Amino acid sequence: MLDTWPLLTHEGTHSEHLLPTIAFLAVNLTLFAVCCYGNPGRITAKNALKYSKVFPYDEVLYQRRKNCSTCCFVKPARSKHCAVTDECVMKFDHFCAWTNNSIGLFNHRFFVFFLVSICIMCCHGIVMATHSLQHVINFNHLWKAKYLNSEGQSQPMTFQVLVQTLFMKYPFLVFMAVALVTLTVMMAGFTAYHVFLIATNQTTNERYK
Repeated sequence: MLDTWPLLTHEGTHSEHLLPTIAFLAVNLTLFAVCCYGNPGRITAKNALKYSKVFPYDEVLYQRRKNCSTCCFVKPARSKHCAVTDECVMKFDHFCAWTNNSIGLFNHRFFVFFLVSICIMCCHGIVMATHSLQHVINFNHLWKAKYLNSEGQSQPMTFQVLVQTLFMKYPFLVFMAVALVTLTVMMAGFTAYHVFLIATNQTTNERYK
């Protein structure tokens, strides 16, 4: 934002990005808070019997009379004791270090929405960075510029020299654009994986057992 905003303001398109930026950030922080502080599906001695009726026991991964050695009650099907939070969680998926909370039955969908919001924010960041760099190119007529090669001869601008020029003048902006593209690809893959898990009624914990 600190690097792109002055350039977008100079270009006159900053107002087009202001509202989406605020909206995306507000949604992302709200979902983050829900994932951090929301109940993932905590199981206690009081509600263990109720949760034991939610999913059937397959007698393979989940047996009817298998107790949680820590919580000392019969584990409902598809539950797991989280070693980090020290509690049993219904339809346990994984412990998320980002949110410092377990991901389970009640917050898995919010976690996926949170991932989607990150992907959207990354894409919006790419657009802002690209527009900023495009403004620099157009304002300085860089494509029409020439440079001197090692022999001192005037040469027309090439893509490689253009990127080098932008990186020398706006290193953080170029780095941010490249980093956001990489992060978007990684987050999109991670998000798609969790969408696949939900669509096929699986959890990360079950898939790797």
